[in-house]
Amino acid sequence: MLILSIPILNLIMAVYWALSSGTKPSKKNFFVASFLWIFVLLGLALVVAFFQYAVQT
Repeated sequence: MLILSIPILNLIMAVYWALSSGTKPSKKNFFVASFLWIFVLLGLALVVAFFQYAVQT
């Protein structure tokens, strides 16, 4: 997991570990769950930004 501290390589390896069939199931599930949280929080941030913009106008 030390490889995740290298800036660009961490994104590439996280996607690889999440999508690879040869990865251990625990590591694969961890990265799939991580990406799921990222997408949920990004969607929530977009909804909040949209409503904040709608209230200001």
